[in-house]
Parts: sequence; C-alpha cells; structure tokens
Amino acid sequence: MSISPQTILAKILRSSRAIKEVLICDKVGLIISKVLRITPIEGLGAMESSCFKAAEEITEFLNLGKEVIHISIFPKLAIIGMEIGLGYLIIVLDHRTQFLLDSEIISSALNELVNMWINELGLQGYDFSVVNGVNKALIQISKGKYSPIKIYQEALDDFDMISVILDQVKNPLIKAQCITNELGLSVAFQKQSQIKVEADEFGGGLLSLDAIVKEKGESTGLGSPVMSIVFTDTEQGVMTAHAGTMENDPIIYESLFSLKDGFVPILSETGSIISTLSNEYKDAQTNTFIETIEDIAKQIAPDVEPSVRPGEVKIEAKPAPVEAAAAVDAEPVKNLLSEMGKNIEESVTYYMNQLSELMELVASRSKELKESLDSYDQDLQSWVNTNIDTFKQFGLDKEAKTEIEKWNQAMEIIISKLEKLEEK
Repeated sequence: MSISPQTILAKILRSSRAIKEVLICDKVGLIISKVLRITPIEGLGAMESSCFKAAEEITEFLNLGKEVIHISIFPKLAIIGMEIGLGYLIIVLDHRTQFLLDSEIISSALNELVNMWINELGLQGYDFSVVNGVNKALIQISKGKYSPIKIYQEALDDFDMISVILDQVKNPLIKAQCITNELGLSVAFQKQSQIKVEADEFGGGLLSLDAIVKEKGESTGLGSPVMSIVFTDTEQGVMTAHAGTMENDPIIYESLFSLKDGFVPILSETGSIISTLSNEYKDAQTNTFIETIEDIAKQIAPDVEPSVRPGEVKIEAKPAPVEAAAAVDAEPVKNLLSEMGKNIEESVTYYMNQLSELMELVASRSKELKESLDSYDQDLQSWVNTNIDTFKQFGLDKEAKTEIEKWNQAMEIIISKLEKLEEK
C-alpha cells in the first residue's frame, strides 16, 4: 500500500501541538501538499521560495556552502523552511509553546518523503543529498549550552556605544557581526581575520534577506520579523534581527556564526547584544525580541533565571502561604487538564479542516467526472450512429444495442452515486 505525502506530513503535525501547519511547495512556491490545524496562511510557499533565493545569494557570496534551513521568527509564530531537493518543507510553529522540534521525527519524515519520490515517481537519479544537510542542521539548532542574557555594562557608559558593544563580544563562534540601517549602511562592524568581506558588503548582503522577510511577513499577516536565521550544510549560519531605533530609523543586527557548539550559544549571545542596545535604542520590537529569547530560554534551560534588563528591579519571589498549599498542589493537574483541552480542540479543528478539504475535492472531482462521462457518452453515441448500418449488414445490430444498454445502465449508476456523494 503506497503512502501519501499528507500521511507523512501528518506525522510531523501530530508530533507537537505547537506545530500549526506543515506543507510542501515547489521551488517557485506552489503548494504541493499540506496539513494544518489553523486557517492556512496565504502566500507561505511564495514567501519561503523568495527567502531561499535571497539566502542562496548570501551563502554563495560568503562561501558558506548550501543553505538547508531558514527560520523566520515573528511575534506569535515561527516559519521554518527546509530544502528537500524538489522544493521546500515548511513548518508553522507556535514558538511560545515549543521552539525546539523533535529532529528524529522530522528526519524520519524527510527520509520517508525521499523514499516515496524515488519508489513511486521513479526519481532514482535525482540528487536528494541536501536532506542529509537538513538532518544535521536540525540537530545543531537545539545543541549547545544556554547562558543567561547579560548586559555589557562598559558599553553603556561609552559615547560610541554600538562599536564598543561589538568590540566586547569575544565569542569565537561569532565570525562577523554588523549593525546597519535599513539602507544597508554600516553603523558598526567587527570580524575575525579570516573573513575577507567588508562592512558595507556584509551589511548590505544580509539586509536583502531581512527586507524580503519583512515584506513577506507583512503581506502574509505575520507582522514584522523578530529575527531571521539561515543554516547551511557547513556548520555555519547567518542571522538578522531588529536591534532598535536610532534617530527614528530602524537598525538591524547581522551576524555570521559557526555552529561548532550548536545554535543555542549564538542565541544567548545575540540576546545579550540586543539587550544592551535596547538600553539606548529600545522600541516595541526589541522588547518582543527579548521576550522571545527568554521564552525560548525557559524551554532550553528551565532552571535559568530571566535576565534583569537595564532600569528594571529584580523582585524576589516570596514563599507561598501554608494555607495555599492545596491550591499549589492542584496547579499541575489543572495545567494537565488545560493541555488536554487544547490538544483536543486543535485536533478537532485539524480533522474538520481535512474533512472540509475532502468534501471540496469530492465536489470538484464529481463535476469533472460528470463532464467526462457526458463527453464520452456523446462521442460513443455518435460513433454508434455512424456504424450501426455496418452492424446491421452482418446481423450484429442487436449485440451492438446490448453493449450500448450496458453502458447506459452503468452511466446511470455512476451518476446516481455521484449525486448522493454531493448531497452528503
């Protein structure tokens, strides 16, 4: 029994209630297959297709290898695109609920897709080796040690605050970093000696990806991106993130990094840099960025205390009164019940959407079948009328009429069944 793409995608969807939609599109963004729990996000395929084209230009220019995963994190949802040879696998994720995906389940699903395409579509000669790079990058995304967000205090006292912040970043995993405005003009730039690209080339190159993600985010209703990350098959990546507002103009933090120790340390360092910048250049979007980083941090390292931002006062938690013990004990059970309710609600929505799509497909195919039946019937009747005299000459007209009667009866049965399906 052959397996369908929807069956494979459904495995990914069911692996986490944080996953809201899974789809496959071709290289130009046309949707091939999808499963979902929410109203579909229009233009998602075209968005990822454009993002991957921009990422390809950047990775070629910086000699980073093949781009395999692109992640755009918006205030409420993250869009994760994966290169799969024939097109892209796209996952819509509620990152506030869960950011780290089960890499084993996704890798298994990707391998199933490749095997299906090879065995059922005869694509034995097609190169699917890029999927190996995707599988490795998936592991690196959740790898590494998280460090609490820190503030570069010395930079806060310096007039040239932005340059001083970048100078204080001694993390060897950060190969190059830049602060630019929306025109791509560099405000500050720092790089390791082996990186040959200059400030404006680096800043302007990465800005092209940032601009596309912003444009597509607005057109799809996802909003302005918190950050955008590209992972390659050479254990490297690039990132852009909103870093604040300077003289009424947005500024963007961009970095080129190594994934030798995983992506988690990169996320930690980026949080510290933008948290320090927010002391002077904060806006609503930088607040969203820091909140997003801390939400992800709670998932990665639940025992790490949230950072204290400049100007904030840390409030020590007071022990709960003894009489509240019963309420505290009941809280995990209430949370469990709430989780169950959400899971059921989302599952019902998913299956109702699937049923709706199936009924739409039935109605569409029913119409096509009726039109095809009618066309064939007209051709058949015309052919019989043309040749009936020939049958009569050889005494075969009764047999011909018997065959025609078989067709008419079958046609009536088929139309009757189609009409019953449409009524349902």
